Amino acid sequence: MITIEKYNKTYFEQWENFIKISNNGTIFQTQKFINYHITRKFNDYSLIIKKNDEILCLLPGVIKKVDDYKIYYSHPGTSYGGLILKKDVTFQLINEIIKSLDDYLIKHQFKKIFLINSPCIYWCHEDHSLDYLLQWNKYKIKETYISHASNIGQSTKIDNLLSKRKKRYILNDNHLNDFIFKEACSNSEIEQFYLILIKAKKQFLTTPTHSLNELKKLKKLFNKKIEIFVSLLNDSVVGGVVIFHANKKTSLIFYNVVDPNVKDSQLSVLQLYNAMKICKNYGASIVDFGVSHTPEKLNPLDPKFSLIKFKEQFGSKGIKRIAFEKELR
Repeated sequence: MITIEKYNKTYFEQWENFIKISNNGTIFQTQKFINYHITRKFNDYSLIIKKNDEILCLLPGVIKKVDDYKIYYSHPGTSYGGLILKKDVTFQLINEIIKSLDDYLIKHQFKKIFLINSPCIYWCHEDHSLDYLLQWNKYKIKETYISHASNIGQSTKIDNLLSKRKKRYILNDNHLNDFIFKEACSNSEIEQFYLILIKAKKQFLTTPTHSLNELKKLKKLFNKKIEIFVSLLNDSVVGGVVIFHANKKTSLIFYNVVDPNVKDSQLSVLQLYNAMKICKNYGASIVDFGVSHTPEKLNPLDPKFSLIKFKEQFGSKGIKRIAFEKELR
């Protein structure tokens, strides 16, 4: 029989350990990551799903209320949440988990559920059973995001994944030799990088996902699993990247920004190339370049074609991120 319990702090170690050995867990669903937020607070309602006292599944989530209308949401503090499954869970068990989850939420007077599952590139063993069974159980696709990822495990050298044009920039542009690419070793370098990040985001009428203090806190919490690299020109920070090594298979390049004063230098190309090499040296076989949308548009899911073209020149292909929802009765 499947049982469902609300997460509490006594489960902390079990939760963290399960994420490490799950099929589709990442650092984004760990309690350490969920609770790092300084500027945002959430009404946590994360769930632990068991059978015969064995954990089969974790679900990081929150309550959102509109008057008396309760909605269960994948945790907004993670890049994606959804159902985190045990590696050997069967098709039938996934179906039982979904049905038990629906029953539990109805019993606790939730009216709707909204889930964003981990994309296929984060699964140790790729399995589309979950997406299929959610739709079989009358979950509807609410939104589909497009991100891009490159399979760096298929090539011995990152150079082989680049388009001829980008490879030419890397190998033949002497101006790029003026930049020094290094790990950020001081708060001062991180702070200089963050100022550039704010300027870059402002051009698209957005703000960074993380505050400066949150970025520093994450770096401290996760050590080498989150890395910040900067580009120096004449000892001044003029760009940088932030890499999240999400799990053993996949790393996410979350930020890649350059100072507007050097935007025509192809520094963003050099930074992405170097970041891909760092991910390969870490042991990742997939690099996620993140979503490719136009947040300033009326429809924030509009694809940003120029950004997609840029990512494709690093050997990337489109990856879907699907958001599901269901009215509960």
